[in-house]
Amino acid sequence: MQLSILKSHSVADTQDAFNASFPFLKIVFFTKTHKDGGTNNAKFMITDRSKLLGDLAGFKGECLLAIEPHMKTFEVEKMVEEISGLHVQIFRKSGNIWLETTVSDHLTLDEQTEKAFSQEVYQQPIVDPLDYREQD
Repeated sequence: MQLSILKSHSVADTQDAFNASFPFLKIVFFTKTHKDGGTNNAKFMITDRSKLLGDLAGFKGECLLAIEPHMKTFEVEKMVEEISGLHVQIFRKSGNIWLETTVSDHLTLDEQTEKAFSQEVYQQPIVDPLDYREQD
């Protein structure tokens, strides 16, 4: 996928574009970076999805990033930060929650997607079995 980092794009635009290519993953922006293998403090998470990328701390300039499914999660996060100056973390869907991929940063985006897909819970409706025994 080609991810456009444009100053006129909102956080939502970028997150939606990433999620369109990787439905079980999402890219989250932070005001500060995280150490390799470390987590981000929630207080640094950018929750205002209408915020423009050009207004985020560290924004270096517009760019087009080639993000491939075979890339490791930490490689994508590092590339985004080095090229655009923006601090990101990739999250993986697990059932009804989103997990920060710190322990699994060594997995590729494809592997993260497979892991998320395998953890999806499919609720099957409970059907009362019919009683075929003869009744009086």
